Amino acid sequence: AVLSARDRLVVLYTGMDPRSGAPVPPAVPVGALLDALRTTARTADPGDVADHLVVTHRLQPFDTDNFLPGRLGTGDRSFSFDRSALRGIQAARGARTRPDRLYTTTGLEPPPPERAVELSDLVRFFQHPVKALLRSRAGLSLWQPDEHEDEQIPTVLNGLERWHIGDRLLREHLQGRPLEVLQAAEWRRGALPPRALGQKVLNGVLDDVATLATAAGPYRVGPAGRAEVLLDLGPTRVTGSVGDVYGDTLLRVSFSRVSVKHRLEAWIHLLTVTAANPGRPWQTVTLGKGGRSMVGPVDPAWAALVLADLVELQRTGLADALPFAPKTSFEYADLRFRDQSFLVQRGRLDRAWKDERDDAYERFLGVGAPLDVLMAQPSVASEERGVLAEPTRFGTLARRVFHPLLWTESTR
Repeated sequence: AVLSARDRLVVLYTGMDPRSGAPVPPAVPVGALLDALRTTARTADPGDVADHLVVTHRLQPFDTDNFLPGRLGTGDRSFSFDRSALRGIQAARGARTRPDRLYTTTGLEPPPPERAVELSDLVRFFQHPVKALLRSRAGLSLWQPDEHEDEQIPTVLNGLERWHIGDRLLREHLQGRPLEVLQAAEWRRGALPPRALGQKVLNGVLDDVATLATAAGPYRVGPAGRAEVLLDLGPTRVTGSVGDVYGDTLLRVSFSRVSVKHRLEAWIHLLTVTAANPGRPWQTVTLGKGGRSMVGPVDPAWAALVLADLVELQRTGLADALPFAPKTSFEYADLRFRDQSFLVQRGRLDRAWKDERDDAYERFLGVGAPLDVLMAQPSVASEERGVLAEPTRFGTLARRVFHPLLWTESTR
């Protein structure tokens, strides 16, 4: 490659660690080439030949040196011609003010009513409407990479690590694999603490898996199927499929406790399948550690009406960051469903919001935003549904989403 070059030879190598910025030596062939040049070439000054040949480029395209003539071996010309990066430099040199919140949604138009809604997208929206808004309208994801696995042998497992093991064993066991085989495979996976420490953890996990599998047994009659959905709700079409269908039962078994998100997902699936396939007594059963949720059958016409209302609310939420957080909103709706004042149970709502508030919500509401910020907007008349109206927009949306579920759900 070197001998075939005619006018110019450009050799590139990574000279800096992209995470820490520490210098990285050139690859062996590049280092050998530089050594050969030091031996065979001379410059006008007695310095190192490599000082005249090696140009250290900048990691970021908006680095100032990219736009200053002569900085990166381009003579009297600047190296970069990226206008957007230049505007970024100019903005960075100006006065800086830290905004109270990073994102606003002023001026966004809602999606057209004549649209197709994927069932999985509808579920994800109500599980976290702010993340759904960022992904759908801005193409942004707040995904964070997992922490690097500890290379040391574990002596204890935290709750998340235990859940990963239990969830994996539960899914495999429900597919027909014996617990003895799964236990042996889990030891070979290397994620358990050694010897008796690991056996104690594994015994507890296996007991929970066996209990959940036993509880699911009466509903798992015959092979699991799928319910396909193609449903027109006025100008909007809902499409998708629902798995783990046993006869007329939509079954969900989770190694964790039955949460609001589990119940909301099962509820949306039940509404969709009932409205798309009327004439069958559909029900949904959600099982978890220490709890069960059952809903259905419901009237198909009523299911279509409630589902259309949720689809319309999703359309609104894709143009404006809704003051809706599933766990906190459910606590509010549950209090009002029991005809209790949320002012008396304010601590319950504060704890739910503190647990649920994350980086995505804070980008719209401000860092450390208290519950009062979530409840600051007054109710919008067009979003109210009869007796479910509340003084705040947060309260109105909470009752609008969860009260139909609470009217029909049976839990224990």
